[in-house]
Amino acid sequence: MMISIPRDLVVSIPALPDNGTIPARINLAYAIGVDKQSFPNVRDSWRTPTGGGDLAAATVAEVTGLPIDYWVAVDFMAFRQVVDALGGIDVTIPEPLDDPYFPAGETAAYTHVHFDAGRQHLNGERALEYARSRQTTSDFDRSRRQRLLLLAIQQRIHGLASVPQLVGLVSALRDNARTNLRPVELRELAHLLAGIPQDGIRQIGLDDSNVLIKHSLPDGTYVLSPRDGSFAALQRYLSLAIGSPPASG
Repeated sequence: MMISIPRDLVVSIPALPDNGTIPARINLAYAIGVDKQSFPNVRDSWRTPTGGGDLAAATVAEVTGLPIDYWVAVDFMAFRQVVDALGGIDVTIPEPLDDPYFPAGETAAYTHVHFDAGRQHLNGERALEYARSRQTTSDFDRSRRQRLLLLAIQQRIHGLASVPQLVGLVSALRDNARTNLRPVELRELAHLLAGIPQDGIRQIGLDDSNVLIKHSLPDGTYVLSPRDGSFAALQRYLSLAIGSPPASG
């Protein structure tokens, strides 16, 4: 099961001692666990080399009611290198995408990216552009594109007949991603992904068409919240989709 959680979802991040939380958008959870200078009062359990991912995983677990045992954090470079290590990926793009405001590197400038609809072979750079673009569409649309790319990556792994390519994938993850998985577990994960058939992964996008609602904070910031005011309905929605009861508590 692949689940997309929108970055603008407001949650209580379990970051502080004595069960204290920080109300914030969920995409801040990783940064809180990493940036000790800006967040000096976090719990000792997050003051570790894997604190960012551990806190993000704990936050996602509380929101979804699902246990999160392992995590992998992939930055732009790691994403590009994973796709390139696989020899690129094949993606059927459902509709044209045109974005004249795509960030040009680390500067404030923009560049123009365009994708035609149809079957395309993408290298790491083009896949990253397709994953990141959002100025001319919504964040929900971007999440759908990211799920499409992740499925394409999994399908590419599933189709690999070459052990060296799997080794290259694991090497790209080990060298450029952050994770609480050991190297041997990364190799096991790659082989596990290679054994999943193309139709063996279901996907869910949490958005304002199902369990979330859009609204604005007093300062005008756009955010998302659960429709029922808690995460109980969201957890029931996921448990029904997955086919297992929600975690107690």
